Formats: sequence, C-alpha cells, structure tokens
Amino acid sequence: ADSSSMPPVPPEQCVVMISFNDATAGADAEKICNYLNQRGIATFCTRSYCSQVHGDWRKATVTGANVCVAYIALITDGWQRSDECQFETAIIKNRMVKHAVAVIPVWYKSFDKNFDIESKQFYNNLWMSLQSCFRERQNWLEDLYTLVKQAATVALDASVQPQAAALTAGGGGGHGG
Repeated sequence: ADSSSMPPVPPEQCVVMISFNDATAGADAEKICNYLNQRGIATFCTRSYCSQVHGDWRKATVTGANVCVAYIALITDGWQRSDECQFETAIIKNRMVKHAVAVIPVWYKSFDKNFDIESKQFYNNLWMSLQSCFRERQNWLEDLYTLVKQAATVALDASVQPQAAALTAGGGGGHGG
C-alpha cells in the first residue's frame, strides 16, 4: 500500500508511538511510521499526523504516550536535549513501572553518553537491558519491526491495552494490511 494513500493513525488508536527530535531524526520517524503502518501496525508519529490533522500537537502527543503499547524512542543527541521528548518520555517511564508499555530504543551514533550522565537522564544504564535497535545497522528497519512484534507480548495486558492482542495475533490492530 502506498503510504500517501493511508490516513494518519490518530493517537488514541495507536499501538506504537514514535518519539523523536525532528531536526535529528524527523525523516527516520516518518519512514518508521510508514513502514509499520504499511505492515498493519497502527503507528502514531506527530510528524505524519500533525501535518495532516489540525489541532493541539501536545494533546496528541500526550494521548499517544498514554495509550501506546510500544514506544519507539529515536535516541539522538537532539532527542536527549529536547524538553518535549523528555516530557513525553516521563509519561512512558511511569507506564513502564506498571508494565503497561514496552520501550524500544533506537540508538544513534550521536547519543551523548556524557550528557546522559550530566543531565541525570541515565538512559544508557536505564535502558541497557531493553531489546533495542541500532540505527547504523543496514537492516535496522527490519530489526525494529521484529522488536515491535515482540514488544506487544511483553506489554500484553488486555485490561490496559486491547490493541496489543491484535498486534500479537498478527493483525496489527488498526491500519488494514
């Protein structure tokens, strides 16, 4: 399916949300969003959604962060330094403790380990044990797709997010395919 013919996934219907800094990974975020949506996994990304749907992008972001089953964080130096990205990730951290969301980091070479420690974010240590993806790998999109499919089983708590059941069943929960 041509991604341009697919309407953007609204945040309240997403299985996956992509967190990114537009200047450092905006094009990748859009590419991931299209890739996953084409494979039937309802993926929300503000770059794709807000360019087509008018409204409050902060409200859309907060909604996505509160309902997604999997949260893909494109961890660039820009993402680390973005107050917006850190705000939405705080929501995700609270949901992680409740086992309501799986986080899938996509590590970029620009990740600043010194800033990580100085800013007391500690992502390098906090998310070290998570299944993750490395942007410099040639097959990074395929790696990410596999991790998203696996993440739904980790976060599968039907009382929290019924879309997870559709994802693990192979249907993807939302965007036909």
